[in-house]
Amino acid sequence: MKIFGFERFLMNEGGDGGAGGGAATPPATPPATPPVQGDWTSGLNDEHKGYVQTKGFKDPTSVLESYRNLEKLMGAPKERLFTIPDKDDDKVGWDNIYSRLGRPADPKEYKFELSAEAATPEFGDFIRGAFHELGITKKQGETLMTKYGEFFNGEVTKTQGEMQAQTDGQVKQLRKEWGGAFDQNLQVAKSAATAFGHDAKIIDAIEASLGYDGVMKFYHDLGTKIGPHQFVQGGNQSGGKQAFTPAGAQAKIKELKADSGFITRYRSGDVEAKKEMDMLHAYAYPSEQQ
Repeated sequence: MKIFGFERFLMNEGGDGGAGGGAATPPATPPATPPVQGDWTSGLNDEHKGYVQTKGFKDPTSVLESYRNLEKLMGAPKERLFTIPDKDDDKVGWDNIYSRLGRPADPKEYKFELSAEAATPEFGDFIRGAFHELGITKKQGETLMTKYGEFFNGEVTKTQGEMQAQTDGQVKQLRKEWGGAFDQNLQVAKSAATAFGHDAKIIDAIEASLGYDGVMKFYHDLGTKIGPHQFVQGGNQSGGKQAFTPAGAQAKIKELKADSGFITRYRSGDVEAKKEMDMLHAYAYPSEQQ
């Protein structure tokens, strides 16, 4: 005969299988009562119900999980998020974004200093306005202008070095060309520039076009045509006598060799003739004197 659970329970109540004695077996834990299934969206309006159906949310737990995943994906609190405007001409929308990113309220708040050579005050005002219009943050604008200043100063230093090297080369060449007459000719050139009332600004402009050697030759030629003795003051390297360039000395030597009277005096041991020829030879061939 089949014994049902209730009857088996009664049989075991007095002992093990009715045989008497033994501990009673506790009743099994009844299974958990499943939650009552119903329409959990019944309290939502039609719009929200449509959204739930579109997204496929089956219960409130799935909605919560979706929101948590969204927060993880965004990686920032809601108040730190913003929407990019759909149109480039949406000034209000873009102004809001620029301000939140760090653009100052007033262009004057961009603080930077540049040398007078690097930027005029007008340029400073212009670039601040441009930064503000383009939505550049305060830090970005100031950093950019600092970098610009460093670049400009570097270029100036580089250019000055190149110009100095070029000038040094021209001075060296001019010394070679003018030889022992260098100091005298230089004085003639400087004095001529002063006599014509040319200040440093004018001389620099000419030098920018002709170079150092070119401007010195220019003023030397002017002084020579007017009369070099009007400009040379305090004597010169030849003890008051005219100093010669190598080319000029070589031309003078050639001229004296063609002068029979001078040659006669020189060959007869005339002291003054020999002294003049030695002096001209020193000017004509300065490298041999070193």
